[in-house]
This record gives sequence, structure tokens and C-alpha cells, in this order.
Amino acid sequence: KQRSYMDVGSSCFEIDEIYVKKEYRNNNIGHKLFEIMEKEVFKDYSYISLATSTKDYKKIFHFYIDELGMEFINAFLIKKIK
Repeated sequence: KQRSYMDVGSSCFEIDEIYVKKEYRNNNIGHKLFEIMEKEVFKDYSYISLATSTKDYKKIFHFYIDELGMEFINAFLIKKIK
């Protein structure tokens, strides 16, 4: 039985974050960066994983899931209590 979201023994290229400066956003730059990176790592890796942070999770989900075809697997939530 598989216990991971990736196939056991597969390789994964991990991205910490894709960041586009505010004044350059909405020009398809992030999408193009991801496409270039995906084409480059395709020959050596089976998966791409990405960690990102934002206060506008709906926009991030739309970009990564709807536009780039990634799957939502995990969430890291935080609440300031002091």
C-alpha cells in the first residue's frame, strides 16, 4: 500500500518559492518561469514540489492548481497568540 503522495523511489525537484516583484505581476512571468523550470527538470525528476506563503491563499491556489496543474497535498497554518 502506498503511503506517500509520490511514488516510492521517485525523484522530486523541490522549489522553495517563485517570487515575482509586485510591479511585474500579472504579466505571465511566474507562469513562464514555472514552464521553463518544468521543461528543464523533466528529464531528471518525476515530481516538482513547491512551498509558498501568502496571505491571499485563494490567489495562490488558483495560480498553482488551476493554472499550473499542481495538486494540493499539505497545509501549514499559523496563528499568532501573543
